[in-house]
Amino acid sequence: MMALRTVSSTERITRHDIRRRQVPNEPMPSSRPQAPFSLEDRFQLARLLAMRAEYVDSPFFHLPGAEEALFGNRAELPENATHFAGSEFPMKSERKPGRSAVLRLFLQFNYARMRQQELLDQLSDGDTRPDELRLILAWARRAMELRRRIVKSKLYARRIS
Repeated sequence: MMALRTVSSTERITRHDIRRRQVPNEPMPSSRPQAPFSLEDRFQLARLLAMRAEYVDSPFFHLPGAEEALFGNRAELPENATHFAGSEFPMKSERKPGRSAVLRLFLQFNYARMRQQELLDQLSDGDTRPDELRLILAWARRAMELRRRIVKSKLYARRIS
């Protein structure tokens, strides 16, 4: 396994560094202090940058207010975080999810994957800011949580029938 090199706080992160799994574990210089990336974050970034996020596109995703309609509010990423704030997906109950609930999960999942890929496409081969990487991680984690819920709903539906 390749060892991660330490990047000084005066160096910039490039996409090439991330592809080689060399994401800094020290704060980057900015007007506000940046928290370091954890080992899990660095591993996840390397994995995300190595492949495209596949999703099923929908015309709904490109309408104004689509994110608010799907998630109830605009995504807010707390300072230095790699997860969106709050409980985004409250479970209504443990009963069998209806068809509309599962459809909504699929739409949310595909929207999250679309946002993840859009952010990855916006990265240049030049300097990459840590806050851009944190946003990519947050959308990827949102998509993983939604995928987990889709699987759980399908398993629950099989158990009931």
